[in-house]
Amino acid sequence: AGGDLVDVFDASKEQWSTASLSQSRQALTATSVGDLALFAGGYDALLQGSSRVDIYDAKNDKWSQSSLSAPRDFAAATTVGNRALFGGGSADASHNSASDVVDIYDAATGQWSLAHLSQARDMLAATTAGGKAFFAGGYNQEKGMSDVVDIYDSTTDQWSVAHLSEPRAQLVAATVGSKAIFSGGANDPSGIASAVVDIFDTDT
Repeated sequence: AGGDLVDVFDASKEQWSTASLSQSRQALTATSVGDLALFAGGYDALLQGSSRVDIYDAKNDKWSQSSLSAPRDFAAATTVGNRALFGGGSADASHNSASDVVDIYDAATGQWSLAHLSQARDMLAATTAGGKAFFAGGYNQEKGMSDVVDIYDSTTDQWSVAHLSEPRAQLVAATVGSKAIFSGGANDPSGIASAVVDIFDTDT
């Protein structure tokens, strides 16, 4: 299970090329900060979680590797300022050991630090708006689907908690202007899909 292929599109040249991750895996997550693209976690052919982080430096066209603080898959990633955040996830492909860890990579210093979500969960969604990083929804085997939204304010370096209008996992997130938008997902372990879109306006 899992592959190592990276398809790279150069928008300035309108050309495609390929590269390879240092480890084949699926259910990984990715974000970019500055000139760096980071591909983190996932699970391998043995269904074991990975802590590997492959880092592509677009400015120098070079790859390097780093590590999360612990192996995990089905995590969520977003970037605020010069920090890339990787939150939640599970230790393996079974969803039995959800994590509350947030690994934070500071692109200005090249250093990692740790924070914690208010609730351990995987299959969550993340986005950034108004200087705030949002980690929303997800699944915890003991507590089921989650409505929790953990919010990191980069200006104050503080965390707070809000809630979606209904619990759900496998949702997606996007940002438009000052609005963080959380859409769809499954609101039941049997996979009943949700049509709900929660919109948080950071200006108001």
